Amino acid sequence: MKYKKIFDTVQDVFFQTDTDGNITEISPSIERYSGYKPEELIGKPVEMVYSNPEDRNYLLKEIGEKGEVVDYVLKLKTKKEDLIYSSINVQLLLDSKNKPIGIEGTLRDVTERKKGEEAIRKSEEKYRNIVEKFLKVSNEILIEINKKD
Repeated sequence: MKYKKIFDTVQDVFFQTDTDGNITEISPSIERYSGYKPEELIGKPVEMVYSNPEDRNYLLKEIGEKGEVVDYVLKLKTKKEDLIYSSINVQLLLDSKNKPIGIEGTLRDVTERKKGEEAIRKSEEKYRNIVEKFLKVSNEILIEINKKD
């Protein structure tokens, strides 16, 4: 393989599946990412790494409508069943007659980004609740002051 060194050292995970959803190729970086060795996944159904296998149907629908999908976030699971968030870029894999023979793409671990986004969301919600309580109490105090006048 002409690009084997790049394939073996790429940080993101490169993969290919056939039309049945079986993994036909996956880069060695999958081990660092998920704990699986490539040979543990090749030939297996891709759904085994989905946190929710039903998510694959949504992804396939997007690919079918657009031909490719960019920065689609999926929740996957590692060999130890830990959850990780992945940004996936995928496209149809076509034969010489433009007939779909599978899907190919890359995965990038965005777990830390998603955790940060969730922390911000929770923080915003917490402060929104504090402000709402403050405004409610302030309003009640103003009503009481107005009653005395």
